[in-house]
Amino acid sequence: MKQGDTIWIRGTFHGRDGQPYDPADVVLRIYDGSRKQIAELVPVRIDAGCYEAAYTLPLGNDSLTYEFSGVDADGLTQLDRGSIQPPRV
Repeated sequence: MKQGDTIWIRGTFHGRDGQPYDPADVVLRIYDGSRKQIAELVPVRIDAGCYEAAYTLPLGNDSLTYEFSGVDADGLTQLDRGSIQPPRV
C-alpha cells in the first residue's frame, strides 16, 4: 500500500456477551501521528456490528490511526481503534 491508494477500513462492535451489535450514529475518524483528526467518514454497515469505509491514504503522513465510534443502548460511546500500516511514498 502506498500514499494515494484507496483502502477499506473495517471496524466491529461487540457487546459484553461477545456478540456483535449495531450501535447508533457510527462514525469513522482518521488521525495523523500527532492525533490530529484529518478525516471523518460515515461507514457502511456490512453485517451485524461490522462497518467499513473506503479511505484514500493522504500524502505526507507516516502514521495513521482509525477510530470507529458509536453509541450503545445505554447512551455510552463505544470505540474500535486501530492503526494503519505506514504508507510508502
